[in-house]
Amino acid sequence: MFSIASDFIDKDSLTKLFTNEQAGAFVSFEGRVRNFNDNKKVSLLEYEILKAVAIEEGTRILAEAKTKFALINAVCTHREGQLSLGDLAVWVGVSAVHRAEAFAACRYIIDEVKHRLPIWKKEFYADGTSSWVNCQNHEMAHSTNSGGPSIEFKLNTAHSHKSPNKNISTNAEFKSFEPIEIELEEQSLYSKQICLEEIGTEGQNKLKNSRVLVVGAGGLGSPALTYLAAAGIGTIGICESDVLEISNLNRQILYQFGDLGKNKVDLAAERLRQINPFIEIITHKDRLSDINVQSLVKQYDLVLDCSDNFTTKFLLNDIAYFTQVPVIQASIYQYSGQLMLSLPNKKGQCLRCFWAKIPNANCFASCVDAGIIGAVAGILGNMQALEAIKHILELPSAIKEHVLYFDLSDYSVRKVHCYKNTNCPLCSKKHSDFNSYWQSQSAIDQENNILEKWEINILDLAVSEIKKFQLIDIREPHEIKNTFLKQLLGVSCQEIPLSKFDLDKFALNPLDKYLVICQKGIRSKKLVQDLRNKGLTNVYSVEGGMDAVARKFIA
Repeated sequence: MFSIASDFIDKDSLTKLFTNEQAGAFVSFEGRVRNFNDNKKVSLLEYEILKAVAIEEGTRILAEAKTKFALINAVCTHREGQLSLGDLAVWVGVSAVHRAEAFAACRYIIDEVKHRLPIWKKEFYADGTSSWVNCQNHEMAHSTNSGGPSIEFKLNTAHSHKSPNKNISTNAEFKSFEPIEIELEEQSLYSKQICLEEIGTEGQNKLKNSRVLVVGAGGLGSPALTYLAAAGIGTIGICESDVLEISNLNRQILYQFGDLGKNKVDLAAERLRQINPFIEIITHKDRLSDINVQSLVKQYDLVLDCSDNFTTKFLLNDIAYFTQVPVIQASIYQYSGQLMLSLPNKKGQCLRCFWAKIPNANCFASCVDAGIIGAVAGILGNMQALEAIKHILELPSAIKEHVLYFDLSDYSVRKVHCYKNTNCPLCSKKHSDFNSYWQSQSAIDQENNILEKWEINILDLAVSEIKKFQLIDIREPHEIKNTFLKQLLGVSCQEIPLSKFDLDKFALNPLDKYLVICQKGIRSKKLVQDLRNKGLTNVYSVEGGMDAVARKFIA
């Protein structure tokens, strides 16, 4: 039974409706008028209701709850008109055989009533002012229509309005959507940031209507995604193609031990939906490349580069020029980090203003090779999320004109003022087509990344060719969790950690060929170089290391 009460709700009489020997549980909810809301002192409330529609939809909600939770009985009553402090505004009661169903059903009913019924609440404050709660345009309707709100209400839809103050930039056909107004329960989730003068309800609605793509859901992406979701970014895209490994867990805080071997992108999406069920999460499982980057980035207002390799960082930097979608980039190395904004066709700098060509992949070691404390990645990832929120809200930011360098061993920060490089191959010239630009630029970039004759790209080799080699794995014991990939290679393997490798005592059979492998191909390249300098010419390094092997053999 669903009803509207004009004077008061008699909860004692309603409770008597639940006398049933079959019911092992009875649960009720009471919603009352409180004296404060949003830091304002409330003196009384007024509810306006489209009565016939509300009763019809409320009855439907109770029927749904009975079926969904196998209830014995369900009742809801809502007040209309003016209410004083402490008055009962809504009462829900349910009975079921077991308490779990009763608790869940009670919560379900009140949530659905809040979201689906044409009920509007006006608060009157002690200072003499009043406002319709979470219903900005409703008050405008009342100023011209004293007889009540003039709206068209559709069953099974939430009460929402178009916001008159939306300045979110859109890109092409992918963003032709109506602005979304946040609902009451969702607004409670963001109440602590809405009370900030720089945000408020209007700013929160900007966040709600923004679309942010995060490339990489690892050490940087995990904290960035977490705080973007918690802040209420309306649509979050996650681009990630890797599966979770145990060595990821010290810094990739979205995941846990039970997730090992699963796709990160699916795990991340599930966690974010648990953090905030009011936002949309879109997953992109394909590896980012020049083939898909343009169509992908154009779907969003902002990109966070949380990747761990130079090619992806420059790819995102370059696509910013062609799509006009800004990219907030972060990089980490041991105890240090870097933060910058790439928007080459605006006043700010771009990555190629500093490095015209993509640096050699081996000029810096990866986290696997150089080591990393997880908290360092967490700090930079959180900063990316903060800068994304500031960018959407158009708040002042140092990265609009500076690159920030952090040394977290002593907490020193350097702000380097950025200027456009007049010789920048990207933003100092006019380019009309991304594909032709990237192809021509890639030829120049490859000058820094030409393989040595003794570096082998395992992706180009057939399995029969790989089996002609013997494998030397120089990773440390903590990096090796199983022999699965080695079994796929089908070659004999020696495990000699680099930390225990003795160049002077190492000897090879001159009739055999050897592949030296590490995780990323950096340590193995250096070791093979040293071995060849000692005259051992039958030793080779696997470009890209075990990561390359994984890409070859694991879908």
